[in-house]
Order: sequence, then C-alpha cells, then structure tokens
Amino acid sequence: MISGGDTLGRTQKGNNNAYCQDSDLSWTSWDVASDPDDLDFYDFVGQVAKVRRNQAVLQRRTFFKTSTSVESSKAKTKEVVWLKEDATEMMEPDWLEAKRKHLGVIFEGNHPNSESGNSLLILFNASTADVPFELPSHDDHFCLTHNMSQSILAAKKSWTLLVETTSKLSSSCWGSGSTFVVPAQSMALFELTEIPELGDEEARLLPDSFLG
Repeated sequence: MISGGDTLGRTQKGNNNAYCQDSDLSWTSWDVASDPDDLDFYDFVGQVAKVRRNQAVLQRRTFFKTSTSVESSKAKTKEVVWLKEDATEMMEPDWLEAKRKHLGVIFEGNHPNSESGNSLLILFNASTADVPFELPSHDDHFCLTHNMSQSILAAKKSWTLLVETTSKLSSSCWGSGSTFVVPAQSMALFELTEIPELGDEEARLLPDSFLG
C-alpha cells in the first residue's frame, strides 16, 4: 500500500503516529526537484504503477490457488510457481532453509483461473550477496517445469526485464536458461513476451546465453 507522500520520500522519520504533529515530521514537501533521490523514487513509483495498470495477471478478482493444477491437453499448469535459483520449483524442505534469502515466483498469465495476459517472473534477493538466477523455460502449454523439451526461443518468447530496483539496468530481453544476477537486497520483474521476428544477421548476433 502507498500512503500520501510516500512517492515524494515523506518518511515521517519512522513515526507511524504523526497525525498530531504540525511540523516537517508530517508535512509533505512538493518540491521534488530539490532532492535527486526523491525525484528518482518518484519516477520509480510511476514505473511500478504503470506495470500494475498494464499487467492483467496483477488485476485479479480471486485469490491464487497454488495447491491446485488444471489439466490441459498436454500438461498440468499452476497459477503460481515458486522457484529456486536454478529454476526448479521450491519444495517443502526449501522453504525450511533458515539461510535462504532468495527465491523467484511466476504468475501464470494464461491459466484458466487467471485474467488473460502475459506471465510475470519476479526474482527476490534479500541477502547481502549477489545471487545468479537461471531464467526458467516456458512452453506453449504454459507448464512451468525445469528443462522442458521446448525452449522459450522455440516458442518465440523471451523474458523482458520491466523493473529492477538498483536502477542500473534498462529494459532488455533474456532467453530461457540464461543467467541473470540479482544484486544484493534487490528484486527484478520480467514479463514473458513475444520475440520479434529476426533476420539471419540479427539472429547471428544474439548471445549464446539468449539461445538457451
């Protein structure tokens, strides 16, 4: 949730009971341009608000059902899949790892119980060290498992970076099986999108990591 002034860096200095304070503790400074950090954060909030507005999978009317699968013609699919850094699904022992401070999650955009849209992948790293994540495969039937027979490239899809909280990377495409390093204490959000048609010369210039 976002309260008034959050987008402008109004922290109330950690005071969550400042309603009776008529001072700079509770005032909102509208002079965003006076502080570059506040301006950067203002732009970031606008960026994530745009993602929230444009991504159907984030505009749900019902709760996710992670424990159930829906049988399609060739595969079982889930609405949500929690992932380890090697792109395999988190199991109960993984959740019990006391030292685990990183994980990923896929929100399935074309699940029968979801709003129709593109799938999203979020990678979280709360540790103090950078963590390399393998980006998962995803076939035409939206079955989220590791080492699928059909790669994202074959399905003409790639992971497009939408948001990353260090502000060091711009929007870019990443292929199935490629490695994305999530910096310490940050997160990254990807959207599964169609790969544009490439000519022979453009395809030749793709890095090996993109080809999976």
